[in-house]
Amino acid sequence: INIALNSLKFIDSRLLIRIKNFTKLNLTSNYIEKISIDSFLHFYSLEEIDLKNNEIILIEDFSFKSLQMLKKLNLEFNKLKVITKNTFINMRNLKQLNLSYNLIEFIEFNSFHSLSC
Repeated sequence: INIALNSLKFIDSRLLIRIKNFTKLNLTSNYIEKISIDSFLHFYSLEEIDLKNNEIILIEDFSFKSLQMLKKLNLEFNKLKVITKNTFINMRNLKQLNLSYNLIEFIEFNSFHSLSC
């Protein structure tokens, strides 16, 4: 599903709840500021999420927890400042994580502990 180059400010998991089994979600170049704990709640089959070039300043702890199949997550060109130990928890299938071109000031100890990438 490609929803790139729009004016989205947040992700409402109910928006795509009726669409089952999609594996790629492209949300690049929107105005998303926050990833909340329920943003991806119903997207169990997702393998790739591209959130490049948004305005993301905050990822709530456990926001990606339900994404057991996720292999690729692109968060480059955002405004992230902090990565906590629970930001990417339980993402054992993740192979690629891109955090380049952010404003990261602090990465909590063990933030990448459960990742396989």
